Amino acid sequence: MEKLNILKKVNAVALVSEGLCPSLQAALSLGISQRHVQRLVKAFERQDNNALALLPKPRNYWNKKTNKTADLVISLKKENLCRSNYAIADLAKAQGEKVSAPTVRKILIQNNCYQKQDLIRRTFKKFEAKKFGQIVQMDTTEGCWLKGYRKTKLVLILDDYSRTILSFRWTECDTTWENMLVLRSMIEKYGIPKMVYTDNDSKFRTIRHGSIYFKYHQQEYRTEIHKALNQLGILLVNHPPYHAFCKGKIERLFRFIQERFIPEMKAKNFEELNQEFLRLKRCTCLLS
Repeated sequence: MEKLNILKKVNAVALVSEGLCPSLQAALSLGISQRHVQRLVKAFERQDNNALALLPKPRNYWNKKTNKTADLVISLKKENLCRSNYAIADLAKAQGEKVSAPTVRKILIQNNCYQKQDLIRRTFKKFEAKKFGQIVQMDTTEGCWLKGYRKTKLVLILDDYSRTILSFRWTECDTTWENMLVLRSMIEKYGIPKMVYTDNDSKFRTIRHGSIYFKYHQQEYRTEIHKALNQLGILLVNHPPYHAFCKGKIERLFRFIQERFIPEMKAKNFEELNQEFLRLKRCTCLLS
């Protein structure tokens, strides 16, 4: 069967080369594209109408993995079927076999060991403010990043439209006072926004669920930040509980800071940390 296919290809290419058959008709008869037929004709003519030019050439991959690597990947997968391709690649690297996650996937597929997981992906409707200053997102990220301090926290306000950092403050405590200072700095520099979008932290919203106080006084009681924003005519909106993805823009910025800024910082206290981050904000267009 394979020999018949090769003979059919040689005859069709020879007819196109001699001008006896259009390349489109040859492509339809061979089940390939017209462009591929033209490439075969050029190769055929380049070697003086030699049919050997149309034979498939074996490929020798310089980085092809050995059977030892494949056996290791398969054994690691069978030890724990829940292991991801990236986890298997890391475990193989620890044992001296360097292999990438896509190569792990290819090896598993070739050996019928790959199990595709059906993930339920949520679709989100894109939302963005119409212009600068309409909506700002406010949040805090924390970690053990500064030597000598138990916790390092970054309170930050981001403009929803331009992704501009409007105000920030590295601090040891994420208190109402610290958040009020960040809000004040933002308002003094950029003016009053129409809306502040936050999470459900107790600084922004009362969260005493199930208590008598919550049942009868939730509608009347407001936090200090809520009162201050209300006096300025700023609307405070909290996203639904356990829906941090609603503030995806600021969460993505926090990831960038943790991956790029934190490993390179040389600050020894919060004053130096704020100054170093301010210099980065001024010289980096992403944080401008």
